[in-house]
Amino acid sequence: VTGLLQAPTTFASLPEVLVEPLRLLGCGVAEDVVLFAKLCRSLLGLLRREAQLWEKPNVRAALCEILQGCLLPACSLLSCNPALSLELWEVLKLLPYDLRCSLYDFWLTGEAASASQQKANSASQGGSANGAAGSSLSGGAGPKERPRPPEVRKCEAEAAHGVKQLLKRISSERKELKQAAKKVAKFAHGNPLVVFDRLLNNAVAYDNQIAPLVECLALMPPLALDCGAFMIVKYLRSGRMGAGTKSAKFEGAVSEWFKNMATFVGAFYALHPEAELRGLLAYLVEKLNEGRTDELIILQELLARVGGSELVEQLTEEQIACFAGGEALRRESIGSLKQPPKKATRTALRDALLLPSTGLPLLTLCSQLRNNILFHGERGKEMKVVGYEYDSATGALLQLINFLGKQKEGYAMILPSFQKLCTSMRVEPQVAFLIARPLLKANLPLAWPDGAAAASSAADGAAAAGDKGEKPPSVGGTGGWCVSASGFRAQVRAVLPESVWESLSMDFYTVFWGLSLQDLEVPRAMYAAKISEFKKAISEKFRRDGARSKEVRAAEKKEEELSAELASQERAKQRTDKLLENLKGQFFDQLPVVTSYRERRAKGENDRDTKGWGV
Repeated sequence: VTGLLQAPTTFASLPEVLVEPLRLLGCGVAEDVVLFAKLCRSLLGLLRREAQLWEKPNVRAALCEILQGCLLPACSLLSCNPALSLELWEVLKLLPYDLRCSLYDFWLTGEAASASQQKANSASQGGSANGAAGSSLSGGAGPKERPRPPEVRKCEAEAAHGVKQLLKRISSERKELKQAAKKVAKFAHGNPLVVFDRLLNNAVAYDNQIAPLVECLALMPPLALDCGAFMIVKYLRSGRMGAGTKSAKFEGAVSEWFKNMATFVGAFYALHPEAELRGLLAYLVEKLNEGRTDELIILQELLARVGGSELVEQLTEEQIACFAGGEALRRESIGSLKQPPKKATRTALRDALLLPSTGLPLLTLCSQLRNNILFHGERGKEMKVVGYEYDSATGALLQLINFLGKQKEGYAMILPSFQKLCTSMRVEPQVAFLIARPLLKANLPLAWPDGAAAASSAADGAAAAGDKGEKPPSVGGTGGWCVSASGFRAQVRAVLPESVWESLSMDFYTVFWGLSLQDLEVPRAMYAAKISEFKKAISEKFRRDGARSKEVRAAEKKEEELSAELASQERAKQRTDKLLENLKGQFFDQLPVVTSYRERRAKGENDRDTKGWGV
């Protein structure tokens, strides 16, 4: 009947006016692509211009009803229409992350997410573009489940069958992979969830297909990538249909499917850094908080493949000596990656980890897991299994520190004060110093107290603000981590027992943790060998090709990088020598045990307890 449906005049009335006719129309909106695009743009205007309306429960419920009952099912019926997929993504990306996960779960199963699933999604929600808080799927209204339309199920089954047949013929040849990537993207425009479900099944079953499968994802649209990040977490939570993460052949070993999954996750995020990471990081925090160690391999793969922070086992003596050098020398001598990750890839992972809800929990949980494995683990467990789990936790902790410590200002913002790290978070003092070593090194003055008086007074204010829970002022961009500051030293004295300072000075203790092997030794022989190797390769390739080819330019760039790094290492070594020269008289002179010995020696007493001290 004409005139029954009134045209909405404001954004506030738009969802309530549209929800009833769209509920009747359902997925049939796919028959009119112009209507589909207009609906997406209307909802986009609502979320962008009238963001405060999202706080109203009726508007939120109506908007979720439109998405879950109309637009998402209709997307499954659209046969390879990338433009409409992008229109829908422009709306979805403004929603909170936990709500998007609930919508995807409803789209896949027709059932609303359980309470535990919604709680896990909310833990990983870090805000949205319109500033809305996390919410339930339908805003407290509407049915929790509904029968999925048969036409939607048919399209999903056809897409799953097409991907399955395509994966049977997949190979590692580049020309065929380009064609396969185009075909996979066509299926993923309308049915990204079932496509990723099939891809994950193949990736965990066949390790030799992981690299070709990742190459097939090169042309994925943004909506499909977001759905892929959701499906990875959902697949990990399901445990591959209850198979578990432990190997059935070897006690304590991680199952093969879980290793393959970790490899696929690392390769996926290395290729697509724009994909959502919050859900996966929240999953890792949740599992580590439960005391599980199997998920550490996923964290290690992320840090290695996406962040470029590798942890190589079985090193030779020459490779161990390279740890005294810089990143370029370690990459050329130790690195196992054929190509280091791009800057945009590393930045995306660092931004996701430099948050109080992700980076700090992972650091503290990895450090706490070490003690939990040793003293609170399962009784009767094989010593080899205990050692493997302990090494995994230690390796993940070192990778995290190495990766996050490169961005010192952001790293200082997520770390609490030293005293809070040791008392409230129950991190051992030596591990807390290890976590803070990049910041200690950045705030290490050449001499004190005169040379660092200004930094010390400013750092005292930062340390006091940190203890009160306030935002500390910036001291060289790294907060109150100056080892010469009286405030920082007071925190150290409050954590360690007083008996420690009878035989150990504060200067020696803080300088020890502020310096690293790179400050004390320069592997000149290793640098000279690598530079000579590149010079020889450049001369041979130039003589063979007769021109500066691409390989020659790459070798020249690496040679220049190593030479510049060697000069930087030499300057750092000179600064460290100057620091130790200025402080060597303060390390032991004021210790009570040394003072007492000197007094007795001055009086001419021959105490047998002092023999062999060598002072």
